[in-house]
Amino acid sequence: MTDVTIEERLDDWLESALRDLGEEPRDLDHAARLLGALRGVQRRRSQVEQLVARRISELTTFRDREVAPLIERAEHLEALIASWALAQNEETGRKTWKVPEGVIGVRPRRPRLDVDHTLDRDMVVGLVRGLRHDYVRVEEDVDRAAVKADAEPGALIPDYRPDLIPDGYEPREALVPSLRDPAGPLVVVPGVVLFVPKLGRAGKTAKVTAS
Repeated sequence: MTDVTIEERLDDWLESALRDLGEEPRDLDHAARLLGALRGVQRRRSQVEQLVARRISELTTFRDREVAPLIERAEHLEALIASWALAQNEETGRKTWKVPEGVIGVRPRRPRLDVDHTLDRDMVVGLVRGLRHDYVRVEEDVDRAAVKADAEPGALIPDYRPDLIPDGYEPREALVPSLRDPAGPLVVVPGVVLFVPKLGRAGKTAKVTAS
């Protein structure tokens, strides 16, 4: 008779517990059993992730060790071919050579542009904006944290795309105080959606921690 290891017994227990996953717990004992199954699943997941991470690290080290000299050799060969092609271009004016092994081409370098890193960037941007405003790129976005801190839910947005609505939430207009009249009625923030938890069970979440 083959000896059964503790690991195999744990596997059998886990499989038997997982058979009950198709239904909600009948009582606390049943919930505890499913919690034990969850703990086993999480333990296996951790083992797999650790194994994969270790293998990835080993493979990355192997790749770097094997590829580094190949990259160096390839760059050396490219430099030799490029030197020959540039010499031929100066001598004959020819720009392209096509052979069964590939294509060799000589092209003039193109102008390149960069901002002088020795100068203050804000100063340079200000001077360039004064010359031509379209030479300055401005990237702006809505500060979601700031709006959320002030916003209150407004009217429901009935036609909002369902696939963009998080589970357990409903889309509503975001209402905030007006800067022109802080004591007046709240105003709608255009283009901003405030996701509000639904009423009842759908608007709640249960946290399960296996220990």
